[in-house]
Amino acid sequence: MKEFAIIVLVKKYVFKEIDLTEFEKSAQGIGYLNFLQTAAMARVFADRNYQLHYFVGFENDEVKLLALLTAVPIFGGLKFELRFGPSFLDNEGSFDEALFFQFLNYLKNYVKSSNGLILKVIPDLEFSSEFLKKMSAQDFVHTSPESGYDEGEPTWHYVKELTGLSDAKALMKSYSKDGQYSVKRTQQFGISVRALAYDELSKFKSITEATSERRGYNDHDLEYYQVFYKAFADKAQFLVAEINFQDYVSALKEQIAKLQSQIDNSNSLKKEKQRQEWQSQIQSQEKRLEEVAPFLEKYQDKHIILAGGLFVENDKEMIYLFSGSYEEFKHFYAPFAIQHFIMTQALEKKIPLYNFYGITGNFDGSDGVLHFKENFNGHPVRKIGSFCYYPHPLKHQFIQFVKKILRRT
Repeated sequence: MKEFAIIVLVKKYVFKEIDLTEFEKSAQGIGYLNFLQTAAMARVFADRNYQLHYFVGFENDEVKLLALLTAVPIFGGLKFELRFGPSFLDNEGSFDEALFFQFLNYLKNYVKSSNGLILKVIPDLEFSSEFLKKMSAQDFVHTSPESGYDEGEPTWHYVKELTGLSDAKALMKSYSKDGQYSVKRTQQFGISVRALAYDELSKFKSITEATSERRGYNDHDLEYYQVFYKAFADKAQFLVAEINFQDYVSALKEQIAKLQSQIDNSNSLKKEKQRQEWQSQIQSQEKRLEEVAPFLEKYQDKHIILAGGLFVENDKEMIYLFSGSYEEFKHFYAPFAIQHFIMTQALEKKIPLYNFYGITGNFDGSDGVLHFKENFNGHPVRKIGSFCYYPHPLKHQFIQFVKKILRRT
């Protein structure tokens, strides 16, 4: 019997650090980079005083990988972070595990020789126990909690597939009954959605500031939103939902008059049930007039912003990043108008996935954000989360010991 030797050929890649100009040039025409791995986000990071490092991976002089690495000084060295990267240029950006781990070995050496104390990596992957084992074999510690947020990054996302939905009408039908009801109510209120101009960003900041104070989290400053706006250009939208209470009242009165005319012009006994229904509708409209009266008195014929949201897009997904609303207007369902508007836009742009982004991962009914997002009939996804590598483990352990002694956190 003959013996055969099995030879496994492993592709060899060459990695090197590049500058922003080369990074941008290599990324041209690639529509599926995660927004955290773009030159636009690099400008936002730079404004926040992060150190930035750009990398490219080649196979036979052909670019196969791009990566943006941030670094910040910490006690004892630098903390490097690779967020939702690297970006793979083959197979429409699908995750290339072999290439990923070769690049990871390169990064480990790079960070070790660059005064790095921590290398934090957040792959753009869904949870996999097998992948956890492979990362552990590379001396990476899985640091993400099973639920909640890791330094602002959610372990769980909530997403909705848009493929197969033909238009806004089909999109509406895909929502839950409560979701459909809420969107239709915003249409009845005459709520409109529009994008803010750069010089209007203070209006967006006012919304997020009011929301952060109410819910107890830290908001970004106005400069952050301004830099983000300029950096992402047409790939980001700051949307607001507005209402004109005078127009709403006029529409209600017009509807009441129309219903009353139908009642007055219908004397047939056979239509008694229909007249009762029209009368019931009039009562509903009159109740709405009573409810809106204080708002009309206060705001009169002004266009009033009720809620806002920041959305970022690429060819693969539309991402719902930040949002806020005013408590005073919570009964007008304004966030529903914004969500329906941006998902309709994603459909028109043939973007296949809508990412509602973070949820806590608690499915016991305690997550109000999840409850809102469930109105649109998506599904939760657990991401693989973050991993930390300590290139100088003894030094890191000693620093942690000193910080504990000094009661530093």
